[in-house]
Amino acid sequence: MSVPRLLHALLAAVCAAAALSGPAGAQQPDPQPLILSPEPGERIPADQVLVAVSLPRPAGADSVSVRVGGRDVTAEAEVSGGVLTWRPREPLAPGPHRVVVTPGGGSGDARPLEWTFTVAPAARVAAAGAAGGAAPLPRPRSPALPH
Repeated sequence: MSVPRLLHALLAAVCAAAALSGPAGAQQPDPQPLILSPEPGERIPADQVLVAVSLPRPAGADSVSVRVGGRDVTAEAEVSGGVLTWRPREPLAPGPHRVVVTPGGGSGDARPLEWTFTVAPAARVAAAGAAGGAAPLPRPRSPALPH
């Protein structure tokens, strides 16, 4: 997710949080974590993977559980200013990756937030970016052989 899209997502999270606050004493639903990046179903290059989630309540890294592709990456995640972030130390393999973020450290007192994104092979991402994301890669043509 590009920086402008991430900032837009953060602004949307702030606006959503403001909309949830109502008159004093009014019963409000429990706020839920909000996915900032990558978006569910998004296809991104391996070098741009940044998992980011806005947490509704102040939390430390020790009070949130993070799993990517079935691997516990909680120790690698950071929480600052109510936003959890995780960037892989090594590029993720191409293909789908499932993210599960559980506030409360997986203790069972909060619903996990789950979604999947896809890491695209490097060549396909470059071609899709040049073509506006819609065109498939062309097949190379064989040189014409003399008869």
